[in-house]
Amino acid sequence: MIYKTTDNIRLKKAFTISFATKDDIVQSDYFGIVSGNDVPDKVAKAGFTITPSPNVDAPIINEYKLTLECKVVTFDEDDKGGARVVGEIVNMSADESVLDAEGNIDLGKLQPVIFDSSKGEYRVVGEKVGTAWGSGKSIIEKEVK
Repeated sequence: MIYKTTDNIRLKKAFTISFATKDDIVQSDYFGIVSGNDVPDKVAKAGFTITPSPNVDAPIINEYKLTLECKVVTFDEDDKGGARVVGEIVNMSADESVLDAEGNIDLGKLQPVIFDSSKGEYRVVGEKVGTAWGSGKSIIEKEVK
């Protein structure tokens, strides 16, 4: 199957990555179900709107709260119609509602989702379960004693 997104990345040498959230999972799932080749106005049908990125030749879907704007670094196609794309992030667009007091992304506010392929479900990400470069120190402290 030839995907419209793949064709656009090949042609424009740029792409955006938006993060689906708990609040827009219906529209995000719809984007995965319907091909832009078959439904050219699928973004509008989902009730979303697009603005051209000011940084790369690709669209930003306005309703997503976090979008990465990327330039293609490498684009490798396989003989089965698939492709591996490596991009360089040139800008990040984030809605203020998902930022903490320091201006960083707060996953608890964003509530991005991941796809659980073993169950065919979407799961919310966001609960803090440890501190990077800190939680494992308790093992080091035991070794010192």
